[in-house]
Amino acid sequence: MRDRQEILAMPVMGRDDRELAMSIQLERERVRKEGWRPFSFIDELLLRIICHLMSLRFERDFLSSKLNDQALKTSSVIQTMTQILACTSQGSLIQLMRKHLPKFHGFEDLGLLFYDAPRSRFYTIIDPTLCDRDDQIIYYAADLGVCGEMVASPRVRVQDSKTAPAFRSEIDGIPTVARVRNFMFCPLFLHDRKPPQLLAIMQFANKEGGYAVTENDIQLFKQMSGVYELLVERTMEKQTVMNAIVKMKDRTNAITGLLPKEDAAGRQDDAELNLAHVAGSLLRVGGIIDDFAVAKHRRIKRARDEMAATFSE
Repeated sequence: MRDRQEILAMPVMGRDDRELAMSIQLERERVRKEGWRPFSFIDELLLRIICHLMSLRFERDFLSSKLNDQALKTSSVIQTMTQILACTSQGSLIQLMRKHLPKFHGFEDLGLLFYDAPRSRFYTIIDPTLCDRDDQIIYYAADLGVCGEMVASPRVRVQDSKTAPAFRSEIDGIPTVARVRNFMFCPLFLHDRKPPQLLAIMQFANKEGGYAVTENDIQLFKQMSGVYELLVERTMEKQTVMNAIVKMKDRTNAITGLLPKEDAAGRQDDAELNLAHVAGSLLRVGGIIDDFAVAKHRRIKRARDEMAATFSE
């Protein structure tokens, strides 16, 4: 700095004074044949006011951008949940969850393991488009890998695959991921049972950008867990109803095939009529299952409150 030059500089902070947005620098030089007038307290005060106003403008723009992003994110989640609510099979549920939820939670991929408590085993579907084929369903022992440990101790698990002694790629690895670096496994529960029964495990794999899983990721899942539990339970109940209808139809067709040919035509009509009545009854049962506003009002209210709390933060 030259001996006839004076500088007055101040920072402009943003995001609650945590980040430097810019700095303002004023220079004053002595003019020939004029006396030297250094910066005064008034100059410093005016510059401080200007920097504060600019900091408020940066903060307002940041909050406005964050609010718009949150509104878009909320709209996207609502559309996604609406699509998932229409699922009638576990295969389509897995397909939609893998398509939309990893990005929402900031992960590269997602797997879903259903827990069959009566048979003490896990199962998932390889190709959701072929979920009605038995060769597309894979079963796992309930004591295998990190997921197996969660049967006895169902809590959120966050680990690196290299430092997890119990990690087994055949059950803990997501089929569409080449290599699992880190993961967050989250249990879903059936709260109608006392104590709550393990329903499924959501397997989030590889945090985006190579980052580590944080406490914010865990809290976001916990806030959304009630919604996911409703979606999984509802879809499994629908799948049970649909499987019952298919089995009833297959058995009716098999019985009809054993009848004498001269009676087959007449009895086929009676069988189809009976099947229609049974299918109608089962569909009415499905309608009762769908009536969450009456049968499960408390759980839906809790899930909505959790979603509202998530997007209000």
